[in-house]
Amino acid sequence: MSLRPLQIDSRDHKIHLFENADFSGRKMEIVDDDVPSLWVHGFQDRVASVKALNGTWVGYEYPGYRGRQYVFEQGEYQHWNEWDAHQPQIQSVRRVRDQQWHKHGCFENSSTAPCCHLPEEGEAGVISRPRAFC
Repeated sequence: MSLRPLQIDSRDHKIHLFENADFSGRKMEIVDDDVPSLWVHGFQDRVASVKALNGTWVGYEYPGYRGRQYVFEQGEYQHWNEWDAHQPQIQSVRRVRDQQWHKHGCFENSSTAPCCHLPEEGEAGVISRPRAFC
């Protein structure tokens, strides 16, 4: 295991994911949001190149922020070998946020912000996304 400081360059976050190397094929743009599943948004799991335009991101091998983690600091990654992946597979992405711009940090106070909204009787069966971790 090794550790190193991350480059936190901006409060804004923007990333482009491409299904093929050299920024070709289908493209998905993500702006200022975490995506626990690329499939839900109609994008397959094959991510072979990435442009991190703003902010620092973590890509995960599996949905729900599970599996191998790949850090994308601002820059261009033409091939999945550049982020040391064993295969071109990313299924969820999350922003790295800094308390310099996000004063409340990554965790919300669980006593004031419920983790999720459970529908009341007769209400549509929608459960909002958990907010415990940024």
